[in-house]
Amino acid sequence: MSAPHLAEIQTLLWTLITAPEGAEKGLARLTAPQRSLAAYVRGSTRLSAVERLEVYADMYFYRLRDCLKEDFGALSAVAGDDNFHNLITDYLLAHPPVHFSLRYAGQHLPDFVVGHPLSRQWPYLGNLATLEWAILEAFGAPDAVPLTVETVRSIPPASWPEITRGLRFARAV
Repeated sequence: MSAPHLAEIQTLLWTLITAPEGAEKGLARLTAPQRSLAAYVRGSTRLSAVERLEVYADMYFYRLRDCLKEDFGALSAVAGDDNFHNLITDYLLAHPPVHFSLRYAGQHLPDFVVGHPLSRQWPYLGNLATLEWAILEAFGAPDAVPLTVETVRSIPPASWPEITRGLRFARAV
């Protein structure tokens, strides 16, 4: 058998590091050719190959959780550390990131929170998560062309209520 390409080994490591139930169970699900690639991960006197993979898998999860905690600071503050940790664990199992940027890791969290058991204790958590996601969306949105003073002055005062009725928060898909 020829030596595997670097891309094959990288794909295998990514698969194991991001396996929702951990690297060990991820390894058990591999096909025979994939398992032969796993031999490229070596153990040491301190850690087995699987334990070494678990270190990376744990770091991956905790980094995602910490990023989501930063993005959803109010949600985390209301729920508390343990509840937020469990919420994010449940969320990432249901919605593992599919975009290379961490910026989109929480895009489904507002809808997910609504159906989560924590919302029975704090019914407003979905609204809070929606607000925090809207702030993130606004922060990351491209700059709009600012209105000129002349444009604003040209709008009759009676039309102002109609303008605000059409505004809504939009979620990125």
